[in-house]
Amino acid sequence: MSAAPVNPIVIWFGRVGDMILLSALLSILHRRYGGRCHVIGAGSWPAELYAEHDDVARVTCLHRYTAFLFDGAWWRALAALRRGRRDPVYVCEYDPRKLARVRRLLRAGGIDPARCLFITQTACFNDAPAASVSPPPQASNAGPMHWVDRLVCFGRLTPPAFDAAAYPFPVPAPPYAPHLMVAAAARADCTAWIEARGWSGRPLVLVLNKWDRVGDSSRATELARQLERRLAFVPEPAIVHTSAKTREGLERVLPEALALYAAQDLAVPTAELNRALEDAIAKNTPPLRGKRRARFFYATQVSSRPFTILAFMNDPTLIARNYLRYLESFMRKRFGIRSAPVRVRLRGRREEDAGPDLGGSAGKTR
Repeated sequence: MSAAPVNPIVIWFGRVGDMILLSALLSILHRRYGGRCHVIGAGSWPAELYAEHDDVARVTCLHRYTAFLFDGAWWRALAALRRGRRDPVYVCEYDPRKLARVRRLLRAGGIDPARCLFITQTACFNDAPAASVSPPPQASNAGPMHWVDRLVCFGRLTPPAFDAAAYPFPVPAPPYAPHLMVAAAARADCTAWIEARGWSGRPLVLVLNKWDRVGDSSRATELARQLERRLAFVPEPAIVHTSAKTREGLERVLPEALALYAAQDLAVPTAELNRALEDAIAKNTPPLRGKRRARFFYATQVSSRPFTILAFMNDPTLIARNYLRYLESFMRKRFGIRSAPVRVRLRGRREEDAGPDLGGSAGKTR
């Protein structure tokens, strides 16, 4: 990028699923123009989805069924547009009635049409990309373009008022996949909600719907790579591909969940558990803390849902969190536990020496 950074304005009055897909475009525009995006949507969920997103600087949410004269968000969006008259505007809306509302907003904001692009006026929307508008390599040539491919294609275009050479497509290319980020406060609320219902530590079945739109295309490979990276905190996740439209895979969801639930009834004899602990320590000895080394005496299983091990040792403060996660990962692989947490709790030789409960779900640490 050789020009001054600008903040792209992206407008789409879509539903929740649409706004999640939109993140693929936001990532491209942020890297192309150097500034984080201003998202203008409708309803409350855009603000919740993009509260702490790396590619979004601001979110304005209009009310869906309120006349614009009485909608405070409309006037706030108008003021933001007037302040950002030098910024590019990407309109992803395609519904005719909503498009009329968007055009009214842009005219009232004094936005130069040369700074705007409407996806409905491009080849990206019509499933026939022009030769100068290369679709992402994951796009399938069979059938209509997936909406993510349309948005990536749209992100390659440049409004007439801007020099495309000054804002080139980012290299290396960003991931051609939606990226949903969860705010820390929302994550904490969700964790508290799960724990309050006693659901913490349950196995996880991840159901990927609309798989009929992916099939065996190269996009499936890209999605698998993204899932592996973003689900690193889930050990060997159980994934079921489904399609509510064709009903493909739906018959596998409940059996997969029941199989994982039954697998949690795991009771490991103490002798076998201690052999596993010895093997884990022999493979990776706990590092020294100053001049002291951790010494494990024995371990016993204290729970099966989730699988929880209580290990007795000389001083729990000598064990770092990363080594604790190593032990959890080792035990998971040793006893074939899938898509569920394993917890290792430590206790000092005397009750008063017991350390804090450091147990938790392990990620892929080794």
